[in-house]
Amino acid sequence: LSPLILTPFIWPAFLTDSPEVMAWMNLPLSVFNVVLLVNVMPAWRRGIIFSNSEESETEEESHEHLLMEERMNQIAEMIEEYMKEKQGYLDPHLKMDHLVSYCGINRTYISHTFKERFGGFFNYVNQLRLEHYERYMQEHKNTTKDIAAQESGFSSYQSYYKASQRLKERL
Repeated sequence: LSPLILTPFIWPAFLTDSPEVMAWMNLPLSVFNVVLLVNVMPAWRRGIIFSNSEESETEEESHEHLLMEERMNQIAEMIEEYMKEKQGYLDPHLKMDHLVSYCGINRTYISHTFKERFGGFFNYVNQLRLEHYERYMQEHKNTTKDIAAQESGFSSYQSYYKASQRLKERL
């Protein structure tokens, strides 16, 4: 029915072959189509579209935030599995790329998770190494500090000492 009613509006534009007349004739046609679509649209859909858009944005943001938190929890679990259960921190050449390979997740996500959950990659690794150093020294009373540091993932006792000083400064 609508095309039959609006056809007389379009004929002058075709007859004059003018882009300006065509633009002016398409304007009422467009308005009519929008009004028609809004009236044909189901009532529940109209309520969603014309309701307060800020509410829907905050709901979407909170849902997105929950998904991000859930994803970050999964990544944090994989990081802890690699670091604590597999004792990845004992590798003196440990890099974030090792975790990227192990987890199969983008480096950006892993780096973000480290910053948010563990205070950064090096801080977390050094904290685990320092804890291991203390346990190692208690279990092996006759060992040297240098050997204990190397067994804890530090390249030398100096590396251990610097890491322990940074941890003390941070606290």
